[in-house]
Amino acid sequence: MNPKMKIVVNAFPMANVNTGIGRYLRCLYQTLEKDYGDRLEIGYFDGKRVSPIMPSGPENLTRWSNLISFFWRLPAYPGLLVRLLFHFDQERRFRRFAGNFDIYHEAAFFPFVAPNHVKTVFTLTDLSLIRFPEHHPRERVLYSRLFFHRRCKRVRQFLTISSFIKEEMKVHLNISHQNTTVTYLGYNPAVLYPRPTMEIKDCLIRYGLPERYFLFVGSGDPRKNMTIIPDALDRADLTTPLVVVGWSGWLQKTSWEKVRFLGYVGDGDLALLYSGALALIFPSYYEGFGLPILEAMACGCPVVTTREASMPEVAGDAALYMKDPSDAEGLAAIMEDLAGNPLHRRQWVEKGLVQSRRFSWQKTAETTFSAFEQTLRKTEKRSIFTNRSFFMVTNDAPQSTRPLKVMVGSQFLDIKMGGAEKYIYEVCSRLEGQYHMALSYLSGDGLGAPELSTASFRCMSAGLHPAWRKEIRNILRKTMPHVVYVHHTVPWISDFLLRAAADLNIPAVIMYHSDVTGPGWFKKTAGIFYHRFFAKRSFTLCDAFLASSQAFPAQSAYLRTLNLKVIAAPPGVEPVMAEGRRVKRKPYLLFIGKPDLKSKGFDILMRAWRKLRNQWPELELVVIGHTRRGSGKSEETGIRYMGYVASRKELADWYASAAVMVLSSTVPGESFGMVLAEALMAGCPVVGPRMGGVPELVEDGLNGYLFPPGDVYGLMTVLDRALRHQTELRQYISGQRKVYQARFSWDRTAETVAKTLRSAAEGKSFEKNVPECK
Repeated sequence: MNPKMKIVVNAFPMANVNTGIGRYLRCLYQTLEKDYGDRLEIGYFDGKRVSPIMPSGPENLTRWSNLISFFWRLPAYPGLLVRLLFHFDQERRFRRFAGNFDIYHEAAFFPFVAPNHVKTVFTLTDLSLIRFPEHHPRERVLYSRLFFHRRCKRVRQFLTISSFIKEEMKVHLNISHQNTTVTYLGYNPAVLYPRPTMEIKDCLIRYGLPERYFLFVGSGDPRKNMTIIPDALDRADLTTPLVVVGWSGWLQKTSWEKVRFLGYVGDGDLALLYSGALALIFPSYYEGFGLPILEAMACGCPVVTTREASMPEVAGDAALYMKDPSDAEGLAAIMEDLAGNPLHRRQWVEKGLVQSRRFSWQKTAETTFSAFEQTLRKTEKRSIFTNRSFFMVTNDAPQSTRPLKVMVGSQFLDIKMGGAEKYIYEVCSRLEGQYHMALSYLSGDGLGAPELSTASFRCMSAGLHPAWRKEIRNILRKTMPHVVYVHHTVPWISDFLLRAAADLNIPAVIMYHSDVTGPGWFKKTAGIFYHRFFAKRSFTLCDAFLASSQAFPAQSAYLRTLNLKVIAAPPGVEPVMAEGRRVKRKPYLLFIGKPDLKSKGFDILMRAWRKLRNQWPELELVVIGHTRRGSGKSEETGIRYMGYVASRKELADWYASAAVMVLSSTVPGESFGMVLAEALMAGCPVVGPRMGGVPELVEDGLNGYLFPPGDVYGLMTVLDRALRHQTELRQYISGQRKVYQARFSWDRTAETVAKTLRSAAEGKSFEKNVPECK
């Protein structure tokens, strides 16, 4: 008989208010004990000791609510100090017991440091601390930033609660799909079911509520968007109140005439409130799963929600969807219909009951137990991070079967930084997954190899330090890669890495993304100085030279002076971009990039847009991209700042619905224009500057228009032309879609890079002094 699997779980959330993580853990482990008790030995760590008995929840919910509110009001640094002291005390206690177990399961902010032989499984429910740090207490954000990435590197298996979050983990944390298991949540049918009318009435009397009401379940977190519901009630002119269950948090000082805050309630009362509500209104911008949606459906309560994040995964076709989370007018119409049309409401009740049966805690427990078994079976030491660590092989592995070891160097690796970082992510993930190469990473943003002093590089990532060459040489000695793959986005790290590789006779391949230059005399002068005294020497050390387009090297003021044979390895576009839905709304120009980066020419686009509004008064400007905190945003009517959009499907919809996608860069260093390729795949006309590699994408007058770089009037003229010839441009783009799909392929790009890296590693000669660019 096989010995029992020993699992210790951090059960502290179970002893707290039964929300989110606490409810997930309690229901999961109740089911694991019931269905797998003969194969599991579970220890519950309650913050002080490990017990075989699951801790009970707090008896006094009001006391816990007051305690949370008090902690919330603490200033950032005193709050951080209290949290750190509490964390270290818990971790010290935890390590006293954890060594007796095989697996440690965590589902809170990040894992404790478990003994080396104990394998850590971490359930990551959402990335709101990363995506929406402004919606969390400052001390919690600081606390997470201190530990999160470091502790995640110790995790052997990730669990998450929706496919949406699984994709977010890949995009924002570079965690591979291979090491992530989706375990959808469930509900307890013994508690959550449509309740009889008399029981509902008794509950409403106890809380002093009317028979007709709408319900919201959740905290007052701004991302949950609760504040739009009172606005919709006013627009609908309904007297029906809104009942809010959960911690009011951000909204505790706010009062609305039609809103009743109940705070935390027990599971039995929650089921009764679901059953009696006209509908659950859940207009959230971002959820890891959206458990109230499932619970409401199981209780026979219609659900109104958004198509954002994970909500469509949970609700399927059994919910009424708002057009947009900010669409108060549309929400008002839906609420009016539900309040005044009992037959229609009943149809949604039936759909919800059917949809809810797709989820159960039994399925969650089954998937989780399988993930535990898989974790114990793992012997290969492959990193769970697709872009941050090493692929390690055992010493007794045959030399011929060992993967090609590649050191990837770049000043930045954060995918939110821009197009070059996206390129690195897409290509390198394929080099690891499809070509089984062992990649390690060296960067200046703190995401480098473990041997690198990440703290110092994070501090000096935009500067220059004489110790870099020596430190990088030591890293190369330790890792001994077969080839170095350098991404030249900004200077210094790439130069030092190429020189260190030459010192150790390691072949090097460079991917040249753009010239070092920019608007203004200082950046232009610095670019000339850098290319003349540093770059020329660096480029002669390369065994192969890659660029993102064939046109760019001939256009570059620096590359065309060198006799280099250039291999074109253009960016690709995900197939999902061709699936973008064209949503009918006011016409808008789309800008994707960093609006506060002067070289992107956003100020020129703004001026052209203002002039255009004389002829096109309804024309809006939508801005998607990471904006540096503290940079001013225009408050003009008609401009919408969407921030960074992680969902590629959502981004495809923005492309497809835009009137024109505009690339307004002002420097000749724009080597390709990835956003233009994505827009063309989505069927959107494009406008770009006549420089760099842009003319290779924009067929002037066919799929878009070119304008003189930096020329406001020229940009305004071609934008007006693109707006007037929408039909012709879109017809041409539609006819060329298959051509674009074949041309813009990440798999094709990765194949080119893989062949180049292998050839360099094998010592095959490359012609370095051929005058033409190919």
